[in-house]
Amino acid sequence: MPIVKKGLIGQPTNQRGSNKLLITVIILGAVLVADLVLLFWVNTHKNPANNSSAVPAFNQPVNAQTAPAAQEFAMARANDVLFPGKNLTPEQAKASADEAVGLLEQVNQVAPNNPQTLSNLGRAYIVQSMQAGAPTDSLTKAETVFRQGITVQAKVGQKIIVPYRQLAWLYIYKLNQPDKALEPINQGIKIDSTYPDWYAFLVDIYKAKGDTVNVKKYQALFDKYATPVVAKPVAKPASPAGGPATTKVAPKK
Repeated sequence: MPIVKKGLIGQPTNQRGSNKLLITVIILGAVLVADLVLLFWVNTHKNPANNSSAVPAFNQPVNAQTAPAAQEFAMARANDVLFPGKNLTPEQAKASADEAVGLLEQVNQVAPNNPQTLSNLGRAYIVQSMQAGAPTDSLTKAETVFRQGITVQAKVGQKIIVPYRQLAWLYIYKLNQPDKALEPINQGIKIDSTYPDWYAFLVDIYKAKGDTVNVKKYQALFDKYATPVVAKPVAKPASPAGGPATTKVAPKK
């Protein structure tokens, strides 16, 4: 009987060729997978907006020159938290919210009393308050900066409804202090009485109180200003007799 020599992995020597081929295929497959993983990592880190797991940092010192870019970056981070498509983990969401707050606080220090910065900082505080493990004073800080924004714009003579709306929203829907919302709402109405959100706020306030009279009153005003105005064609006036319209001409003096 012929002696069959064993190969390195226990098979006969006549199977060594097939074993080598199998090993080669496995190695090439592993290399291919590694290349794909590396390519995916490079592409996603090259464009963090396409990858919810990539949380870049603003890697410049915040000063007067970089403040606008820092503010834009901070609001992008805050919006990432609110945008469901980003699919951020709770840890990533908190990190993004904290980074937004930190950057905007720095911007407010190097370029203070800017109404836009104060508005964005208040929004960032609200986003931060929505995250697990957030500081307990985030909403109080939001209230403070919204009021600062109102004070600043009053000093420079601006009449913008944004800080009044933000403060009213905060009181009604986050701080559960709807009566405090009446002040910024009334101030906002003096600036623009046609803005429908004022009346939506008032409907919610009086609905919670069970005040059906005011609910009906402000619902009507909301419907009035929230409905787009459609220009109606001007009808040609008819004559009293139903015949062709007549036009009176003023006598010459």
